[in-house]
Amino acid sequence: MRQFVCNKEGERSGKHLNRNDRKREAKAITRTKCNARLQIHLNYKSRKWRVGCLEPIHNHELTPMSMVHLLPAYRGLSVADKAQVDGLHLYGVRTCHIMGLIMGQKGG
Repeated sequence: MRQFVCNKEGERSGKHLNRNDRKREAKAITRTKCNARLQIHLNYKSRKWRVGCLEPIHNHELTPMSMVHLLPAYRGLSVADKAQVDGLHLYGVRTCHIMGLIMGQKGG
């Protein structure tokens, strides 16, 4: 079985909410106990995935498409981008210039 849940599923642990010994300001609370999820099961005989449970209703506003690229699941570099970065590093291009190049290529 595999389960895919909303990135706002669950809630922050209670021990972190009211700490008095903080050295930094607490991060904003982003969890809303959202129950949206998809469970799928693999039927081993037919080798097909079947939907076990679908809960499509979110209890919060969805992230606008213009901001989706900031979610952790979408922030990574592709294998081709990593190869390009490594190649530029080998030729002595500074990291800040590489980041500018990648942002220009991706439209950021």
